[in-house]
Amino acid sequence: MLTETAIKNAKPKDKRYKLSDAGGLYIEVSTSGGKHWRMKYRYDGKEKVLSIGSYPAISLKLARDARDQAKEQLAQGIDPSAAKQQEKAQRKAQVIEQEQIEERIAYTFEHAFNDWHTFKQPSWTNGYSDDVLARGRMYLMPRLGKMALADIEPIDVLDTLKRCEQAGKLDTLKKVRSILSQVLRYAVGTQKINTDPSRDVPLDVFQKQEKRNHAHQVLPAEIRRIYQAIQQPYKGSFEVANAMRLLPLTVLRANELCGLEWQEVDLVDSVLRINAQRMKMKKAHIVPLSRQALAILNDQR
Repeated sequence: MLTETAIKNAKPKDKRYKLSDAGGLYIEVSTSGGKHWRMKYRYDGKEKVLSIGSYPAISLKLARDARDQAKEQLAQGIDPSAAKQQEKAQRKAQVIEQEQIEERIAYTFEHAFNDWHTFKQPSWTNGYSDDVLARGRMYLMPRLGKMALADIEPIDVLDTLKRCEQAGKLDTLKKVRSILSQVLRYAVGTQKINTDPSRDVPLDVFQKQEKRNHAHQVLPAEIRRIYQAIQQPYKGSFEVANAMRLLPLTVLRANELCGLEWQEVDLVDSVLRINAQRMKMKKAHIVPLSRQALAILNDQR
């Protein structure tokens, strides 16, 4: 039988050696002086060795307790080594699960929004990217920003969007809802959450936006009168006067015309080649130029 004194006094030798206790328990002394508890046993007709731990972290008493526990497992038909590996795997799984829980708690909606925005930004124009960022900060962050993403429920989504509705910003509501939904779907896709809580918030719970009948004119006589009025002397700036005259000849959007650059004007082939980045559909737009349009552009130049 071993004693604590005998174990402490055991010195390293040229080869590893064992100091036996009882019931298959022994301590193995390495050439470097390390001392490790082992237990020899038989299971299913085969000789096996159970690793118990190192001395002095595992004292003689604790080693004997581990041996006795292993004996009980053998009596129940359980392999102690397999049981130890299974217990170790379970502890590891519990640690991983706890880390995942803590990570999900620490990962807020703001984190998810920023990750999504960074992912999508390369496919956007700078202007659209800034618009999305501004809407997120103004309408989503005050209510959801600091919330753990995993804690967001449909009621939180509903409350956030209802604030837009109550402010009478129904058009903004649709855009904000789209951004929110995309962020949450991205979070599902990157395994930050299991389901998208905005999925259970239907559009039916919000007010319908009234259809607007924007001012327009379709009568030829009235269109002629408007066009003739545009040609009259204008008291404003030279650039605005030319823009007003050029607009009906090119049918460009106001921002496309106002942002027109000379590199987009081809006076030789009589066309405008609008840069794709400035177009709503992100496709280059070619506009043939009439002699009247060319005259205005030459005048402007």
